[in-house]
Amino acid sequence: MRVLRVLRILRPLKAMKTLPSLRKQISALLMSVMGLINVLVFLLFIFLLFSVVGLQWFSGNQHYTCRTAEIPDSGYWQKY
Repeated sequence: MRVLRVLRILRPLKAMKTLPSLRKQISALLMSVMGLINVLVFLLFIFLLFSVVGLQWFSGNQHYTCRTAEIPDSGYWQKY
């Protein structure tokens, strides 16, 4: 039954043959999606760049910030 519901969504695409204005709107929508893909690829590159820079900048610096000893004392957790 769900497959039939999905096919109902495709009904307006059949109307593209008869309505030229609908064809223009759908083509404009597809062109804008292609433009958004370029933006998403650029944002992915920026996030990757900042994550690599952040890893290099903070690598190992926060390892000893909350510790008082080289190896954490696990005796507290073994009691409970």
